[in-house]
Amino acid sequence: METVARRTGGGGGGGIFEGIYRVIMRRNSVYVTFVILGAFAGERAVDYGVKKLWEMNNVGVSHLIFARLFIDHNLWHLVLEIWHQDDRFKFVW
Repeated sequence: METVARRTGGGGGGGIFEGIYRVIMRRNSVYVTFVILGAFAGERAVDYGVKKLWEMNNVGVSHLIFARLFIDHNLWHLVLEIWHQDDRFKFVW
């Protein structure tokens, strides 16, 4: 049941892929666990990388500036006035 194709001649330990097969993929339970943990670790790594990239691109930007723009009474009325006057925003019933 443990038949693995081996190369003839040279070397005794096998290649890197044979080592990975011996350690991870020989038993189904170990392989499935490796895939699930790998997916979890990969998701965490991508989340960390995107978060750091976001923070690097937004250095010095205060989120309070954006909140102020939306809270500002005069600006809000200006946005509503433009929205009501623009034909692209009108609905036809």
